Amino acid sequence: MGDYFALTASDLHLKKRTWSNRPIEGDSYFAWEQTVNLAIRKEVEVVILAGDILDKQINGSEPILKLQEGIEKLGAAGIKTLFVQGQHEYQEGPWASLSKYAIHLHRNCVDVNDYTVVGIDFQAKERLQDELSYVTETLKVAPENTILIMHQVWEEWMGERALPQGKLEDVKNWLPGLRLLITGDLHESRL
Repeated sequence: MGDYFALTASDLHLKKRTWSNRPIEGDSYFAWEQTVNLAIRKEVEVVILAGDILDKQINGSEPILKLQEGIEKLGAAGIKTLFVQGQHEYQEGPWASLSKYAIHLHRNCVDVNDYTVVGIDFQAKERLQDELSYVTETLKVAPENTILIMHQVWEEWMGERALPQGKLEDVKNWLPGLRLLITGDLHESRL
């Protein structure tokens, strides 16, 4: 294993032409390819995808093939892909689950290194509290050793741009002492 145990990405929006207002094609595929290659080069244990992996729920074959090619390449290198779904690709049976190397984290937990990684798929405002309580009460994870993966619009980050489903304080209330929250949907990197 290398110096890192995980590489995280979100909001890939895999599609040949993701941004209709920009004259570029294939940028999301290139970003996914770079993510895969970096994970292999850094010898991480897992790649964590925090939602909106695909750009829409109903896809042609190309985005699904690109996603699966990357997951299979990671798997061949001994790297598992852990993921939650965002609102863009939300399905009963997620596309990424087609691979034996991918683990859907929603209502699930996986031990990686010295941590328990848990996940919650995108939730509407009225369901978010129930899902946070599920993690706390049903999975019974120790927050100080837990990494929570989500995909939400948070009031503190995007409340002025979109309708938030919750507050970061909600997570803190359900999981006091949480080691790390990794969340997608902002389209910016922040620590």
